[in-house]
Amino acid sequence: MTNGSVSIAIFNYLNNGMNWTRSWYGGNDRTSLKSNEYVDQYNFYAVAGYDLGDGHHFLNINGSHTENISDIDQMSNVGIPGKFIFDLSEININECFENNGGCHQMCINTRKSYRCDCYNGYKMNSTTNKCDDINECLSDNGGCDHNCQNKAGSFACSCRYGYTLNGDKKTCKDIDECLTGTHRCNHSCLNTDGSYNCSCQSGFDLAPDLRTCFDVLECLDENGGCAQKCKDLPGSYQCDCNSGYELAEDRHACLNVDECQDNNGGCSQLCVDSIGSYNCRCNIGYELDDDNAHTCIDINECELNNGGCSHRCRNTEGSYECSCPEGLQLLHNRRTCREFDHCGRVFPYLSQQ
Repeated sequence: MTNGSVSIAIFNYLNNGMNWTRSWYGGNDRTSLKSNEYVDQYNFYAVAGYDLGDGHHFLNINGSHTENISDIDQMSNVGIPGKFIFDLSEININECFENNGGCHQMCINTRKSYRCDCYNGYKMNSTTNKCDDINECLSDNGGCDHNCQNKAGSFACSCRYGYTLNGDKKTCKDIDECLTGTHRCNHSCLNTDGSYNCSCQSGFDLAPDLRTCFDVLECLDENGGCAQKCKDLPGSYQCDCNSGYELAEDRHACLNVDECQDNNGGCSQLCVDSIGSYNCRCNIGYELDDDNAHTCIDINECELNNGGCSHRCRNTEGSYECSCPEGLQLLHNRRTCREFDHCGRVFPYLSQQ
């Protein structure tokens, strides 16, 4: 009931609850509630209790029960102790219940009023009364170390390549690719701030991709500095010499080998050294074996033109001898035989040759 300024509701406590009639709201809507509870779109601040006689102050009695009251008006309870009434003069309408109070985002009910507010990451536009997104990245980069990306009602920090986001979601720390094994270096890896550098072992060069190492072909550059032969090896090279030479202490120059100093070069008689080689030779009366260029064999001079002897030829080791038959004598040339007279003259009388 109401007189325009003060509203009185009649109620019964039933089984520790309350049967509530709001004929001015819907006629048949009934809700079980307790004092000071929120019902639909209203907040009720008044409580049940004894009327103290002035029509404004009521003494709350927890757990009170009343008998059914079917016919009562506002004034009938004023000043009559023991009658229970409910004063709705302090009713608060929750404007947020209907259409969110017309608010764009949040509607906050207050006593006898309400206010609109925005979610975190938004701010109220005083002109449009709507919530505009706050671009946190415009203020100190949102507190991000590197990249700040604005989002609706929020923002997100991210890091440049080579960094990872810390637990605070704002600061960035370097990724040690060399330690984690995420680098792509062939040989050596050196971590740097936000990145890493590759390097190669001696004898290798870094490819244009700055990751791959390829072998340096030293022999293509002035024969690697070798005097004679150069052989490329993985990551290195090696000098070598032709037969008859040996590497000098600098491992690049080649020195002649005097093969005759070692077991006479394998020659049976004479060894003659030459630059880069040597030759075996024989004493007079010997010749090199056709099948073995190191061995000297005796020459049988008698087999060739009888050794130059006029009569007899006898081969000896390394030489030969001419001799004459009886009655003849060998001339001074040790080859020719002639007859001599009793005076020791060659007969016929010829000069001795």
